[in-house]
Amino acid sequence: KQKAKATIGLLKKLVIGYSGSFMETHELDLLPTLARRIHDMYGDKVHFLMVGSPNSQILRNVRYLNLECCFSFVGSVFHDKLPMYINAMDIGLALYDPQRVAGPPYKVYEYMACAIPAITTETVHSRKVIRDGINGFLVKMNKSEDILSKISLLIENSNMRHEIGMKARETALKYSWINEAKRIMKMFKAMCSSCNIFK
Repeated sequence: KQKAKATIGLLKKLVIGYSGSFMETHELDLLPTLARRIHDMYGDKVHFLMVGSPNSQILRNVRYLNLECCFSFVGSVFHDKLPMYINAMDIGLALYDPQRVAGPPYKVYEYMACAIPAITTETVHSRKVIRDGINGFLVKMNKSEDILSKISLLIENSNMRHEIGMKARETALKYSWINEAKRIMKMFKAMCSSCNIFK
């Protein structure tokens, strides 16, 4: 983690990160206001690392709230570089609009695989993966106070960040692509048990 932070110039920062698209479904419009409150509480100790191509609205809001010093927008990165940026994070954010998200929270899996405690919106899929307060945190959509309290809890407790991160990694290993492929093949074989192809 320290090597990753040093590489991108955030060695002495507590890094709250996001990786992914900046589509409306990811509820990132909440972030600048949350960041303003976090900066007022913790000062320059906390930095926001944003991986992906930001939209103009979030950039305007960050400038309007005078938070440029607290944000690093690195743009899109090659997939082989992504683990370095995620490993530089101390907390991973994955906020969603539950009514507009159809699939599993792959972003959360990426954080968890790198032992990063994730704060994510409670959805049908995230409830299957995250045990609130054990291997990550679940929050309600648009509940800024809930999100802020979970972020503050992790900022103020390094042991909790470590413990939740380790539990998250244990969970993520169960959802690796290899294990998912095995699970799908097992289901497929069960469905085709009457066929000769698997006998």
